[in-house]
Amino acid sequence: MIQDILSYCSPSETNDCISDSLTILNKNDFTAHPYFHNSIQEIAEENEKLSRVIGTVRSSKYAAILEEDDNTRDRLLMGLTQVVKACMLREDKPTAEAATEVYRAVKAHDLNLRYQGYQSESAGIDSLVNELNTDRMKALIDILPECKAFLLELIAANEHFKHDFDACMAHKAEIEKLNSPSIQKKMIRHLFNTKIVRYVNMMADVDPASFATIAKQLAPYTEKINTTAKARKSRKETETI
Repeated sequence: MIQDILSYCSPSETNDCISDSLTILNKNDFTAHPYFHNSIQEIAEENEKLSRVIGTVRSSKYAAILEEDDNTRDRLLMGLTQVVKACMLREDKPTAEAATEVYRAVKAHDLNLRYQGYQSESAGIDSLVNELNTDRMKALIDILPECKAFLLELIAANEHFKHDFDACMAHKAEIEKLNSPSIQKKMIRHLFNTKIVRYVNMMADVDPASFATIAKQLAPYTEKINTTAKARKSRKETETI
């Protein structure tokens, strides 16, 4: 069974999932099912709008500013990681043990920067910062002064990036009269969940010859982004306890 796309999946995750799903659907002929056929066309048009509003970030006049901001936080995050790893090699046992625990937290977030979109990276850094801001982690980081310095600079750099990103999106949405990514994502997610997910799940039982295979092919896409979003949400909720 195909899962609904969760509300806390990011615009980029939602866009990618629906694009992959449309690729599968467009390999089939659904003209015998006019409601479903028309739904696919409608969702393709709305998903293209989501792609456009996400894509305007990199093509706008703000692109150079955002690239510089992003490079700064990437550099600081890599610096933080390297400093923590270096401290793990210290002869001083309390320092090495503190660094080892902090490194586990950093590693758990799996921030593969080159492969993440701007918003996913921002969310990932926020999640990491929230975890490192717990009382226990702050006590460990106090033992690692260089680590603390990198962390403070990373927090500032990430907030600066998000400010510039929001300014960029507001400007482009105003110019192009497009919805913001979050509003467009909400619209396309509702359409996809109601007109694709629930329809295919129902038809897989009613007409398995036409829809059972489609359901199996689409299921991994929503499951993948939902798993990622749930893990991100769970970390954030744990960190606020």
